[in-house]
Amino acid sequence: MNQKWVSVVGVVVVLGLSLLLGNAFSGAPASEPVSAPVQDGKPVLKEPEQVKMETDFVTGVQLRGVTARTATMTDVDGSVLPGIEYVVELELPRRLVKFVAENRFEVRAAVSGKTMQYLGSDQFHANSFRIMESNPTYLVYQVNLINYYSATFDTAQLDDVVSRSNEDLQISFYVDRNKVKDF
Repeated sequence: MNQKWVSVVGVVVVLGLSLLLGNAFSGAPASEPVSAPVQDGKPVLKEPEQVKMETDFVTGVQLRGVTARTATMTDVDGSVLPGIEYVVELELPRRLVKFVAENRFEVRAAVSGKTMQYLGSDQFHANSFRIMESNPTYLVYQVNLINYYSATFDTAQLDDVVSRSNEDLQISFYVDRNKVKDF
C-alpha cells in the first residue's frame, strides 16, 4: 500500500510543479532568452525587423532619350507597310530593378498635335523593359512604346511626324498604374 501512495504523491508533486513553473517542463522555449539585455531591471525587447517597402519611385529615375524613326514591316500577304517606331531609354537606380521584373512599371506617351491627327491615337504605353546598359548604381532600359504600320501612311508625312516627336510627345512614368513622374 505504501508503494501506491508514493506513486500518487509523486504524480501530484510533478503536476503541481508543472503548474507552478509553467512552460519550464513543457519543452517550449522560454519567452525571454536568458541573455536578453536588461535596462532598469526590465528586459529590453527587440522590435521585430520590418521589411522596408520602397516608396521613392522618383529619385534617380531619368529619361535618357526618345527616338522616333520610320520603318517598314512586311505584312502576311507580302506587302510592305510603312510605319513609325517610338523607343524610350530610361535610367533607373538599381534599387528599383526588382520592380521591373515584377512588371510594376509602365511608360506612357501622351500624343498631341499633328502626330495625334496623323496616327489617330492620343496615347501609347508599354511595360516591356529591355536592359541596354548596366553599372553598379543604375541600369538603362529600352522601352519600345509603339510601332504603327499602315498601307495608308505616306513616307513624307511619316518623316514629318518623326521630326515632331519632341514637340508632340509627353513621356510619363507609372508605377502600379499610378503616374509618378513626367519627363
